[in-house]
Amino acid sequence: MANDALEDSPPLLEVILQLQFDPNEAAQDRLAFGDQTMHPSESIVIRSDRLELHNSQKISFGRLREHWSTLLPMILNTAGITKLTGVSLSYSNEIPLQDLRNFQNYLNISFQMPASLKDRIEFFRTEFTYRYEFGEIRVWLQPDWDDQIDGYCIQLNMESRNPGPVNVSDLIFILDEMHSGLKDVFRQILSEDYIRCLPQ
Repeated sequence: MANDALEDSPPLLEVILQLQFDPNEAAQDRLAFGDQTMHPSESIVIRSDRLELHNSQKISFGRLREHWSTLLPMILNTAGITKLTGVSLSYSNEIPLQDLRNFQNYLNISFQMPASLKDRIEFFRTEFTYRYEFGEIRVWLQPDWDDQIDGYCIQLNMESRNPGPVNVSDLIFILDEMHSGLKDVFRQILSEDYIRCLPQ
């Protein structure tokens, strides 16, 4: 099942961090500088009640931690935000498939369908939730067609949610917990054979 392309290409496409806050606490004039592009693979979207940080470097929070540990407190302190009403850390993954019918070889999760449907259904989506002490991790899993690779893939989107409140001083610690939860779910969902093929 090993695929040479996996050696160079991790499945992670994008990391999205969303921080929600009470708009009454934020100094709105300090948030007025609008959306910013930090570099081609990272951007910040700022609204009156939330901040979104998008990163498409194909690396997870573990490797973004040092950069975000400086960037996030600086932005939040500038805006006068000391408490968050919610935190969301999302990973969007795409796993190339050689054959759509083999997609279950990549997963630890099985889907039982009547034989009469197996030959007629190509795309379906499943959603489920894992509970953690910090909150929950929502998972969306869907086989799909990718025009860029001209082939089938599995879209695996995972969102770790902490409902808050979260003190800004605790944010990086909370993100460490959420990232660990996402890694745990990733390893539970995907087969060991597939994970062994990934860049470590």
